[in-house]
Amino acid sequence: MEKLNIPAYKIASADVTNLPLIEHIAQKKKPVILSTGMSTLQEIDEAVETIIKYTDQIILLHCISAYPFDDQYANLNIINALKKRYDFPIGYSGHEKSGHVISLIAVALGACFVERHFTLDHTMRGPDHAASLEQHGFSDLLVSIRKVEKSLGSAKKEILEIEVPVREKLAKSIVINRTIKKGHIIKKEDLEVKGPGTGLKPKYINKLIVKKQNKIFLMII
Repeated sequence: MEKLNIPAYKIASADVTNLPLIEHIAQKKKPVILSTGMSTLQEIDEAVETIIKYTDQIILLHCISAYPFDDQYANLNIINALKKRYDFPIGYSGHEKSGHVISLIAVALGACFVERHFTLDHTMRGPDHAASLEQHGFSDLLVSIRKVEKSLGSAKKEILEIEVPVREKLAKSIVINRTIKKGHIIKKEDLEVKGPGTGLKPKYINKLIVKKQNKIFLMII
């Protein structure tokens, strides 16, 4: 592999406990991609500890080592558990048989790396083919991943520019529901909440209602 000058090493789930191999690979000081299927957290810890002696360039992949598996076994919440436990990028290695929906959910949950098996024909003999994507499946997956990444957007909650016209039209304001004279003391029955939302917000409605000690007047201009 070194003679081919590969940029990174991928270690399969089957070798998570093969610490001599992991150490040999880590000594190359290249990025290491480690699948974590059929492994305990302690075994993953031991593998990570072996790798970081030589390099901190690690990507851990959540993986279910069954070929293929039903959606109910995907356990995608493990992605967040791995993100909390390790200070490394977390990805997803998928063997599901339901196309690429599970892979897209993994991306939405924060997976920054997706690994899928490739096959020329699902009907070929061998368990891997049933868990693999054909060429068109890979193309669709890539396009869909880019859409998911774009749709995730920002975590900053604010009113978007495209929402402003809708907000002004559909939000609500305090309005007077009858004709009143100048100097009229506002009462609860004088007020309603209606659209559009370009006026005084409904949260202020009680402040417009006169109490005994107040003298609040509404001047209509």
